[in-house]
Amino acid sequence: MKRLVVDASIVAKWIFNEIDSVAAEGLLKSGFAFHAPDLLLTELANIVWKNNVKLGAPRGVWSAVTRRISNDIIISDMDLETHDRAFQLAADHRHPVYDCLYLAIAVNLGCNVITADRRFAAAFSTGVMAGRVQLLEDWAAAQA
Repeated sequence: MKRLVVDASIVAKWIFNEIDSVAAEGLLKSGFAFHAPDLLLTELANIVWKNNVKLGAPRGVWSAVTRRISNDIIISDMDLETHDRAFQLAADHRHPVYDCLYLAIAVNLGCNVITADRRFAAAFSTGVMAGRVQLLEDWAAAQA
């Protein structure tokens, strides 16, 4: 089965009606096995909390998020080696370690990361990691 790593920006589009949610839903139905580091849980909890505070999203949204995660994403525990790889990627590309954890998982699995985070994708658009972090909109355009 083909694999992809998805970050919180993608999963949020599966939960909330956001720009590119339709493309994210297409990704969800694409037949890939989705992976993410356990950091995803913390990032999504914060996204749901922000939506609850700012938009009045019901607290029950968290239940929907946890169901989505347990049904659609394989969560990887982060070992020291993966953290080391993420740190090296962050240092080499001057990009935050928490995003690089997603890329480290992708490298471990031999697959790519899909994100809606332009800054993340741009940080890895050249060099040996070029193409490993793909924007959702580019993925969707390639499928059309």
